[in-house]
Amino acid sequence: MQEVERYTSERVKQVAIAARELIDVQGGLAPDQLRRCEPAGEDGTELAGCVKAYLPLDESAPSSRPYAFVLRWAIDEKKGRPQLVFVAFGERHPRSGTKTAYARAHERLHGVPPTPRNRRRREAR
Repeated sequence: MQEVERYTSERVKQVAIAARELIDVQGGLAPDQLRRCEPAGEDGTELAGCVKAYLPLDESAPSSRPYAFVLRWAIDEKKGRPQLVFVAFGERHPRSGTKTAYARAHERLHGVPPTPRNRRRREAR
């Protein structure tokens, strides 16, 4: 998982790897482990059709789970069934200067960084 390799913290890597292993063992994520991503966030992210899973995958409150996988729906060409495809991993609400998991997902999907909505309004004037 190259998305995880950029982290120097072994704890962060272990959270992502443990989640991935659990997903593999379970055969996927349960519906109650998924949340819909905002289609158009104030931070400029456009993630319509994407879902997120808060990490670590446990029963704690979302506010105490600092990381997320962002996934999108796609059709498995061989089976003709919908499946979730990994888009990005990262911190949900990092310190200033670090991209969120959602900004990383936006950039992967659209090829450009998100432009915050309030900045768009100022530039349009």
